[in-house]
Amino acid sequence: MRKLDNFKANISIHKFFRVRERYLLTRSNRLRARYGVMALAVGVLASGLMFHDGSADSSRYDSLASIEPLAGSPGSLGAGTDDSDFRYASVLPDNLIDLVRRSEQTDAVPEPQDKDFVIKSGQTIAGILQNAGVSGGEAYKIVEALSEYLDVRKIRAGQSFKARFEPAETTTENETGDSMVLAEMVMDIDPLKSVSISKSGEDFSAELKEKEVVSKTYAGAAEIQTSLYGSAARSGIPSQAIAKMIRMYSWSVDFQRDIRRDDRIELLYEVMETEDGEPVKYGEIIYANLSVGGLDMPLYRFEGKNGETGYYDHNGRSIKKTLMKTPVDGARMSSGYGMRKHPILGYGKMHKGVDFAAPVGTPVYAAGDGVLEKVGRNGGYGNYIRLRHNSTLKTAYAHLHKFAPGISAGQRVKQGQVIAYIGSTGRSTGPHLHYEVLMDGAQVNPNRIDLPIGESLEGEDLNKFKQVVKQINKEYKDRMNGMKYAYSSDKGEDKNKAG
Repeated sequence: MRKLDNFKANISIHKFFRVRERYLLTRSNRLRARYGVMALAVGVLASGLMFHDGSADSSRYDSLASIEPLAGSPGSLGAGTDDSDFRYASVLPDNLIDLVRRSEQTDAVPEPQDKDFVIKSGQTIAGILQNAGVSGGEAYKIVEALSEYLDVRKIRAGQSFKARFEPAETTTENETGDSMVLAEMVMDIDPLKSVSISKSGEDFSAELKEKEVVSKTYAGAAEIQTSLYGSAARSGIPSQAIAKMIRMYSWSVDFQRDIRRDDRIELLYEVMETEDGEPVKYGEIIYANLSVGGLDMPLYRFEGKNGETGYYDHNGRSIKKTLMKTPVDGARMSSGYGMRKHPILGYGKMHKGVDFAAPVGTPVYAAGDGVLEKVGRNGGYGNYIRLRHNSTLKTAYAHLHKFAPGISAGQRVKQGQVIAYIGSTGRSTGPHLHYEVLMDGAQVNPNRIDLPIGESLEGEDLNKFKQVVKQINKEYKDRMNGMKYAYSSDKGEDKNKAG
């Protein structure tokens, strides 16, 4: 066996045979078992043939010819079997055949492996990689490369990543081809972006990959039976589209008090998706129709010749009024305009506004376009904003938790822009928005003022708008019919499968 131990030192096998050293020698430079067994078997066979019956004449060929093939081997009547089951059967004893088979399984070169990992609470990327067999030094290099595009300190439990392990190449006497090394790692940053880590020599490099995004149009309709959001969700309409629709109608519909059972919504909306159909963000609503109490209120998105985009009814009149009817989403009106017993002072006092109860931090919107006249503390009002819309009309917002970033006196804001967040500052018993409308400096009932309607399309814009309306109506109808057809087909297939 010493001759076998010194085999590599004496003869460079790979010079004579076009194979890798690791396929012939183990990490300790010994000849692998399969070849040792084969060499021993060949030697035993050769000796037996030479001295069979005491001579080395032609009778040894007769002995070879008389050996029967293994059952299942070529030429036998048995079932077909893989070549590895019979290639040594005619010349080796059974115990040597088993030894060869075991040595082949032990010395098999490992295949590349793809693994998925999920970071659990208390774990780190480096720790997970080391548990998977990556050295501490390489784990550090991987995390360092990942940090180029991602703050690893902000990675939370539940984040996943994929890794590919490949057999290590034999380059030195201390390395073995049987070990596995990390060749590539991919971690998603968001539905659109991911970081790919790949090995290059002894180092690792990072590459930011971004999926291509396409815009797709979807249609949906829902009959309101419970909540608006719940009914929409059951019809497959995303909550993001419903939120946009509420903003569209917020200057003419109070969604807390006006919506009733059996009212209906229709939507044609855009979704930005990746190539594999993953939604990245929701685009604009192209068409909406809110049916309240049997009255349809269709709105169409249209861009005029001046480049401004807005929503108009089927006659080309802008749905955008001077003021929004409710400057906060999802709030409950807790107190109306008029005389009441003050909850803190304890006596009757005129309540010159409308209160909307909602959790602390709920966004408050500017009820209309205008200039911020006052932003700051204002006695019993607490944190307070007063917004001037024109020479006669103003709105005020009180008991605010805080102001939106960048909001300050003298700034111009747009209708629907977030200007503050609901709180309970000043003389307040709980989180709510105190909302006032002022005409010529005096508070008036917001529900009784007659607000002027916005602009109407005319001339060339009106003619173009009518053509757009026809196209939108056709697209909505086609998409809804397509959805019904697909749904019916799917049900039919399921029924057939079940039968």
